[in-house]
Amino acid sequence: MLRQRAKLVENALIITDVGVTVGVFFAAYGLRNSLFRGLDRLFPLEHYLYMLLVIVPVWAFTFKYMGIYRSFRTTPIISEIKELIKVIFVCGMILGFAIFLFKFQLVASRLFIALFLALDFLALILVRVAVRLVSRWVRKSGYNFRNMIIVGDDRRAVDFARMAEQTRWWGYRVTGFIGIDRNSLKNNIAPYKFLGVIEDIERVVSNSVVDEVVFLVNRKTLDTLEETFLFLEDVGINTRVALNFFPNVIARVSITSLHDIPLLSFSTRPSDDSSLMVKSLIDRLASLVLLAGLSPFFLLIALAVKLESKGRVIYSQTRCGMNGRRFTLYKFRSMVDGADKMKRDIQGLNEMDGPVFKIKDDPRVTKVGKFLRKMSLDELPQLLNVLKGDMSLVGPRAPLPEEVEQYERWQRRRLSMRPGLTCLWQINGRNKVDFLKWMAMDLEYIDNWNLKLDFKIMLKTIPAVILGKGW
Repeated sequence: MLRQRAKLVENALIITDVGVTVGVFFAAYGLRNSLFRGLDRLFPLEHYLYMLLVIVPVWAFTFKYMGIYRSFRTTPIISEIKELIKVIFVCGMILGFAIFLFKFQLVASRLFIALFLALDFLALILVRVAVRLVSRWVRKSGYNFRNMIIVGDDRRAVDFARMAEQTRWWGYRVTGFIGIDRNSLKNNIAPYKFLGVIEDIERVVSNSVVDEVVFLVNRKTLDTLEETFLFLEDVGINTRVALNFFPNVIARVSITSLHDIPLLSFSTRPSDDSSLMVKSLIDRLASLVLLAGLSPFFLLIALAVKLESKGRVIYSQTRCGMNGRRFTLYKFRSMVDGADKMKRDIQGLNEMDGPVFKIKDDPRVTKVGKFLRKMSLDELPQLLNVLKGDMSLVGPRAPLPEEVEQYERWQRRRLSMRPGLTCLWQINGRNKVDFLKWMAMDLEYIDNWNLKLDFKIMLKTIPAVILGKGW
């Protein structure tokens, strides 16, 4: 019943959001003509109605696919706004691509499109604020509450109850506690009622209005509650289990399912699929644009490399990608032909600790290669790796397989994200950073990843490259 109601609410919100978006489209057209009279007037409105054939399905599908209709009982409004920014960005990218693909740019106004997207974002925020305000008013008035019983045997249960009571807009009311035994919580749960022990749960549920039962117990106790769970399932009571008794320190916990089999998931990499999808989309589009725009520059570099020394212009090397996947990495050749065979003879000159091999004045590097390395131009062909999906614009450096073989256990976690052209180590000293600090920076990036961090790193990479901080 709750699932059906949630589906009904979700469909209603999708229809509302799409309806608001269509209304904003017409409003944006009117505002563009009335507020910017100094500019050329738009074509008649009928010339733009075709765009709604793209906007309506794209907006509806993207909103649903990116999961912005999850229950917001316990979600801060700022989180919804962040999600909405990402959704509008993706929708705008798709709309822009459609305009270019179907050659609609002949009549489309960039100012009109920008105005439409900005107003749509603001209107959708107002819709969500209004829904929240109405929902909170309804709940504070004593309606639309879910009565919750807590089963617990320690202070975690009491702390959870107090948190739920302090945030009444979640829509939960704690009606009492079920203890594991008669003495577990009876004297420590004021002002909540002690309803009995596990053996009494059938009586309690039968004589009370109970919407949910939340279990905050240890693993040993959980193993003894099979019959209790089966009873609650039989009578249709929604059941939740707190999972904060696992020894994970870094991993984020989530519940997923595979063919109706519930799975408890622990992930140490970012789990925001919508943001990761936006990151991948940005990678592909940006690499495609940069490859096209820099193609004449590529030819000049290739010519310089070829004129100075014999050998291939593009150097390829096997590297390790996400979770150890091997791929071929491309670079402009910056060393003499056959440099790999000379590595053993100069192993003692290595200036980096750990399994990484780096020499500032490497005798194998050509004059052109030294300039390319200093300006990080030798890495430009890796845009092909980004376009193929082997790499990202931002991410940990792609290591050699022999380096990975020497990693300590904790260092292998840096492979949990797709490698990138730049990352924190690139903008914080690069080869002046020792190996352990380098690894720590990569893990810091993974643990704190978001799209904003990627943009910051890319912006800081520009002066690092211009000032020639690489070698």
